[in-house]
Amino acid sequence: MTNPNNEGPHEAKDENKRPSIESLGIYTDDVSVRFRLNYGLEHYNGAFVAYLALEDVSPYAMDLVDRFQRDYVASYVSPEGCCLHQVEMLGWTDKLTELRTTEGIPEELLQWNYDALWQQIAEVWDVVETDEGIYLFAK
Repeated sequence: MTNPNNEGPHEAKDENKRPSIESLGIYTDDVSVRFRLNYGLEHYNGAFVAYLALEDVSPYAMDLVDRFQRDYVASYVSPEGCCLHQVEMLGWTDKLTELRTTEGIPEELLQWNYDALWQQIAEVWDVVETDEGIYLFAK
């Protein structure tokens, strides 16, 4: 998995607009909870907000930031960018290029099926789509 600070070349845009805890619908006077939430929002911005949107994530968890750091995979601008990065990471782009070259297959005859790739990504990762981008987390 990718470190949250080493995002892929197709990473989502974060406009450095840090939302407030309350704007996320989280209300608490617990100082430690507020500290963890503010830390996550300050350091991870949109990816952290997306993580909080996952059904099994509690904003009140003592290990919230640690779990985010463990589960966060990458962020992307678009599904196509996500698919391209995933096939590049798996080495499939090079293998496909090698096959085309070796066998003399024209590029337009062998294309990625982005719908199928996207479906596979959604089966492997928790995917959160926002206005800022697409975020992948370990299931």
